[in-house]
Amino acid sequence: MIVGKFCISLTLGMSGSFYQVYDIADADSFEVVIEMADAETGEVFDTITYPEALEEKGEE
Repeated sequence: MIVGKFCISLTLGMSGSFYQVYDIADADSFEVVIEMADAETGEVFDTITYPEALEEKGEE
């Protein structure tokens, strides 16, 4: 399940990053924050921030 969550968030993170790059954002300062929330309650149960998540994944 963790691998699936990482793959899904990676796809969204990369999409958000490319959007910012094509929108002429400063490559050193952009970040993409993905909040995973329960559909019924709206409670956020996980937050992933890119590119920090890639750096952390590389350290494992």
